Amino acid sequence: MTFTASSVRSRHNGDGTTTAFPTTFKFILNAHVKAILRSTGDVETTLVETTDYTLAGAGSSSGGTLTMIVAPVSGEVLTIILDVPFTQVKRFPLGGPLPSTQVEEMGDLAAMASAKNDEALDRTLHVPESDSQNDSDLELPIDSDRANKAFHWDSAGKPIAVVPTDASGTIVTATGTLTARNLATRFAEWLDPLDQGARVDGSTNDGAALNLTVDAKGAIEVSYGSSAIGTTITPPANTSIVGNRATELLGLDAIGNGAPLIAPSGNDFSLIGPQITLPVGGSNQLRGIRIRDVNDILVALTRFNAKRLGAWPILLDQAQDGVILLGNILTSIANGIIWKPNLASPTSETYQGQLFIAMANLIRGFDGSSGRIGITIDGNCRGGTIMGNAVENMNGENGSAGFAYAVANDGAAADNMSGICFIGNLAKDINDEAFHQEDQCNGVTYIGNQVIGAKRGIYVINSNDPRNILISHNFLRDCTEQGIYVAGTSKSRNTTIAFNTIEVWGQSGTEKPGILIGQSASLRVKVVGNILCSGFGDGIEVAAGSFVNISNNTIADCTGFGLKIANPTASVLVESNNTLSPADDGPIDTGDDLNGLSGDQTIISPSILWTDASGTVSHVLGHFRRAAVICRAEFIYQDANDSTVERFVQIGFDGGTEILSNGLGVSSDAAFSVKNLTFTSRLIPAGSVLTLNQTTAGDGSFLGRVRVNYFEYD
Repeated sequence: MTFTASSVRSRHNGDGTTTAFPTTFKFILNAHVKAILRSTGDVETTLVETTDYTLAGAGSSSGGTLTMIVAPVSGEVLTIILDVPFTQVKRFPLGGPLPSTQVEEMGDLAAMASAKNDEALDRTLHVPESDSQNDSDLELPIDSDRANKAFHWDSAGKPIAVVPTDASGTIVTATGTLTARNLATRFAEWLDPLDQGARVDGSTNDGAALNLTVDAKGAIEVSYGSSAIGTTITPPANTSIVGNRATELLGLDAIGNGAPLIAPSGNDFSLIGPQITLPVGGSNQLRGIRIRDVNDILVALTRFNAKRLGAWPILLDQAQDGVILLGNILTSIANGIIWKPNLASPTSETYQGQLFIAMANLIRGFDGSSGRIGITIDGNCRGGTIMGNAVENMNGENGSAGFAYAVANDGAAADNMSGICFIGNLAKDINDEAFHQEDQCNGVTYIGNQVIGAKRGIYVINSNDPRNILISHNFLRDCTEQGIYVAGTSKSRNTTIAFNTIEVWGQSGTEKPGILIGQSASLRVKVVGNILCSGFGDGIEVAAGSFVNISNNTIADCTGFGLKIANPTASVLVESNNTLSPADDGPIDTGDDLNGLSGDQTIISPSILWTDASGTVSHVLGHFRRAAVICRAEFIYQDANDSTVERFVQIGFDGGTEILSNGLGVSSDAAFSVKNLTFTSRLIPAGSVLTLNQTTAGDGSFLGRVRVNYFEYD
């Protein structure tokens, strides 16, 4: 036999299937083979024959085969090594024939041992053969000299041990840059709490370490892992805390009841990216971040988890000017974002908040029954934009809302708020109002918002002189009561409800109007261009108010009246509305208590079109529960057909005794004809339904209005 030392090891990658692997080298005994398996986590394990593998082919010049009991998986590496011991166990007798076979085996074993040494030396550091250093020159320093020191080479190329030097002054030029800077300056650009002793183990209080870090000012990059916070972090001015989803700041009850994890103490602070968790257990009502008496604050791309009743992830209290909340995610919260500058002193106007933007935040309440309010704005706030936020699952106790503005009953005498815009927000699955507004508010707009599932969609009930409210282009669906509810005082004025779509409101047995103007008197209310369909109750109801304009609305498939006017104090204009079948109670109800009407009151217009369940088209003037007098009624009939068919017009007092009619002739050579029909001083008996009907088929239309000068009561 011969042995060629071409290789004394073979390396194989696992695939989860292959179990048989060639050694690629000759071995005499199985004991001369070592097998090592490196795991996917780079952990090496020496395998045991018969337990982990079997071996065949000892003595074969072409090598043998190692068969694994379990196939190595992808990512694992099997290494097979020739491991001949440095021993000689053969003995020859004195005299006699030469045992050539044993001699050859001894030579093979010696060659194998030598090959093993050569392979081991090849895997070590060594100097070139032409190097000037000799053996003694390359000796390492003695152990006591090299302990806790770094390995270096001296000027002659000899090994020495030296104390590590501070490299902070080392000048480097970063790849792709032009200017060289020392390492200390570059490392200081991002501060790490680990440099101040933070453990980041989820249990040790790292609050003190983070405070030492922020005191250095600059940009703080929170380390990956969970940093437990038992001490409030108070970043000074011009500071940023940056993290990501792998970075958690975990609040501990040691902070104290009502205390925040983060409370900036200076202007120009940014919190970007980490996850902030307020613990489930315990009774303390922790805050995530509290912004108080500071300006120019940014909280962005941060995830808050606050599953504890009374825990507030984001709180803005007392004075602040310039706060942006952007792209944050708040999950399992009771109260999400609270902007209340006068929280500490509700009756004071000293504290004010201005220039607030909350955009593209996602807020989800508890899965249980404790969700309250997604975004709260209250107490001397001026100039705020709430845009593109989504609030979901606020299904807690009474008072739950998606967005709440100027909440009353807080003892505040100075909730003087103005200039707030709610634009393009989504409220879904809200127990009470999706948008709730009350108290003294001026210049508030609700534009392009969506509500899917709430008690009321937009609820504006003002008790303290609100003015200039715009509710426009909102989509409201599945409200168990009103889609839009507006009420106020005699000083409330200038409310516009325009171009909203309301689908499915009220409930069977508890009918409510889709739009309600009610409770107290309001001045100058416009309800224009809205679409209401599929509701349990009336379409639009005016239960109070003065100078109310209801025009160009479309109402379809409601179980009550299309329009109901039931207690205005002055001048209600109703014109150019469409009420489509089936409005079960009819298109218009003027109510049974119109006390206080006086002067020249515009009540209704004949261009209100109603198609009843049978398909009959009527231009309905209204239901009068009390006697009234028409001051003047003017009607114009337009027909675009070239026709000689005679049309007849009737004004009917359904329930009364008087039917007025007048024939309108149409010339055969006219492209269209216009005829006027005028009645004055006609009594409308109590209980009448005043309608304007055409008695022969045609596609003409009636235009005009009825002006009621006063009511007489029976």
